[in-house]
Amino acid sequence: MSETHVQRAEREWALATMEMKIGVSMESEFLRIVRGVLGPTRAMRGCTSCNLYRNTEELGSYILCSRWQSYEDLIRYIATREVSSVLLAMDLLEARPEVRFETMSNCFGLELAARVPKDNQQLLLSGLEK
Repeated sequence: MSETHVQRAEREWALATMEMKIGVSMESEFLRIVRGVLGPTRAMRGCTSCNLYRNTEELGSYILCSRWQSYEDLIRYIATREVSSVLLAMDLLEARPEVRFETMSNCFGLELAARVPKDNQQLLLSGLEK
């Protein structure tokens, strides 16, 4: 029997990211709005992290990233006033933001690198460069 989308979604975790570019004159207002939603978002059921990152190589470039225990938690989040507040802040942006909602079923850390035999590591890395 094949697995349905809903069955897969129940064991996947989800990620919401917004990449935004803001002009210097609007940056303080933008930061006020976005920082105001970080705490309430972190307190929501299913949120495992919510952070605003500043790109140190591009002035006025930010990424808002939140991670959710499930696809269903992400869907509930999208319907909240916190997302509405961030959407209102989009009027302050220089360009249309890049918004992504992703689901993932596996995540590995350094333990994966430790499991790969040394002679295969270079081969794997060279394949990534192509």
